[in-house]
Amino acid sequence: MLRRMVSGRSHEACARTPKPKRIQAMMDLADTPRPDDLDGRGNLSERATIEFVRWFLRVAIDQVVFMSSLFDLDTLASRLRSFVTPHRSLKPEATRLLEETLVRGEVERGEASRITGLPERSARRVLNDLTKEGLLAPATPKGPVSLRFPTHSLETLFPRLYSQTSRRSHPVCSSQRRQDQRAIWTRLARRLARIIHE
Repeated sequence: MLRRMVSGRSHEACARTPKPKRIQAMMDLADTPRPDDLDGRGNLSERATIEFVRWFLRVAIDQVVFMSSLFDLDTLASRLRSFVTPHRSLKPEATRLLEETLVRGEVERGEASRITGLPERSARRVLNDLTKEGLLAPATPKGPVSLRFPTHSLETLFPRLYSQTSRRSHPVCSSQRRQDQRAIWTRLARRLARIIHE
């Protein structure tokens, strides 16, 4: 969802992934043959499989916690207000529309007046201003609007992900590294799926 909401080029942050040697060691462990009749019923070691699954889940949970801390969605509403306040082209009531969209996921255009407390024409203007700013957009020409995060807003809305300081401090977060990380997670997920089906 967040990828769809961020316009322009991809701005994925580098994720924390285990070191390749550790990943290979755990995948090799998962392929350990069953040593005796007390270690499961299939061809592979049940104890090794359980250890691999536990390790995989620990890594996945760590990833979720890490990325959640970077997005910091609990305080996104206040950051939306901080983004709107200094903009002369955006009325204060624009914040109400953004916050409502954040909570509900999307809002119908006709609800702008009720949400902002402005007359219909003024509310429509606020909605249009947010659309021009790139903060709201519909999936279809006349459909409900949902939040978008244009490139120029990212440092304010997601400072832990997109600050200039962060980019200077982490030059290794290149497109190639992101591709490598996706490949690693794909391999792990496929291995886990194979275990489940076995």
